[in-house]
Amino acid sequence: MLKTFDPTVGPTAGMLDEALADVRGDARVAGLSSLAVGTGQVAVSVRLTVDYDRPTAAPRYLIAKFADPDPDRRRQVRRDGAYEREVRFYRELAPRVQVRTPNVYSAEFSSETGDFLLLLEDLTPARQGDQLAGCTAEVAATAMDEIAGLHAPCWGEDRWRELPWLRCDRPGIAEVTPRLWTSFQERYSELISDEIRCAGNLFVEHLQSWLRWESGHRTVVHRDFRLDNVLIAEQGSMTVVDWQTCAIGSGPEDVAYFLGSGLPAEQRHTLEEDLVRRYHDRILELGVRGYSWAECWRDYRCGAWHGMLMSINAAMLARRTDRGDRMFLTMAQRHAHQVLELNSAEALS
Repeated sequence: MLKTFDPTVGPTAGMLDEALADVRGDARVAGLSSLAVGTGQVAVSVRLTVDYDRPTAAPRYLIAKFADPDPDRRRQVRRDGAYEREVRFYRELAPRVQVRTPNVYSAEFSSETGDFLLLLEDLTPARQGDQLAGCTAEVAATAMDEIAGLHAPCWGEDRWRELPWLRCDRPGIAEVTPRLWTSFQERYSELISDEIRCAGNLFVEHLQSWLRWESGHRTVVHRDFRLDNVLIAEQGSMTVVDWQTCAIGSGPEDVAYFLGSGLPAEQRHTLEEDLVRRYHDRILELGVRGYSWAECWRDYRCGAWHGMLMSINAAMLARRTDRGDRMFLTMAQRHAHQVLELNSAEALS
C-alpha cells in the first residue's frame, strides 16, 4: 500500500478502502476529508472523515499519521529509525503490554522509502494533555499506573534487547549534546534562568557518567512519556500515543520525565514521593520481583537527567514552532529544578 504513497498528499480513498477491508464489509470508501491535528514536529497527523457508499460498522473518523513531507527531514528521521519503531511497537509490543493505546487499523513501514502510515482509532472527545499548563494530581496518578502497565510485562526480559529496532543506547548523544547545549543557550539567551544554566552545565559535565550508568533492572520504556503524548477521557482514563522513541531503558526514567515535565515545581515537590511509590507498588502488583524501593528511588533520581536531555536536544533538533519554544523552555525550567532538588548528580556516584 505504501508503494504509491505520497506524504505530501496523505492517505487517499483507495488506500483507506484497502486498509479497512476487514472491517468495512461490502461497503466501499467513497471519499474522505482531513484536518491537521498536533504540531507535526517529526511526523504529520490528520483527522480523517471517511464517507462510505453504504451503511457499515467501519469507523467514520480515524487518525492518520505519516512521514514528514520534507524529504530532508524524512531522511533524518529514517536514519534515527523513529518511524519504524512506532509501527513495530503497535504491531509487536502493544498487544504484550498493559498500557492503553489506540486501536490500530493499519500499521505499515517501507524500508525502501522510509515512509510509514498509521491508521488509528479517533478518541475524540478525549483531550490531549497540555505540557504548558501541567496536570492535576489525579492525572499524574493515572500516568503512574499506565507507565507501570508498560514496564512490568517486559521487566528484565533479555529478548527485547535482541530486537534491532528497539534501541537500548543513545547513539551520538555524547558528541552532539554539548554542541546542542551551546546552541540552546545562544538561541534562548535572554529567556533562560540561572537555574537552567546551572543544571545544563551540570548535565554536560556528568553526561558521560550518566550514559555509562545503567540500572540492573531494564524494561521497554516510552522515553517521551509526557502530557502532550497522552489523551485523557472525560472519565479520567488515559491513552498513550507517539511511540517513536520507545527503547530499552530504566523504568523510573519515564516516571521522572513525566513528573518533571508535567508538574510545576511546587506541586511536584509535594506529590513526588507518593507518586513514585504508587508506580513502585503497581509494578510489584503486576509481577516485578527483586526491585526495592531504595533502588527505584535512586533510579528515579538518575533518570531525571533524561528530562534535561529532551529539553535541550529535542528543542534544537525538532522543527521549530512558537509553541515548541514555549514548551521546551517550560520543560527546561521544570527539569532543571527537579535535577537540582533531587541532587541527581550525586545519585550517579
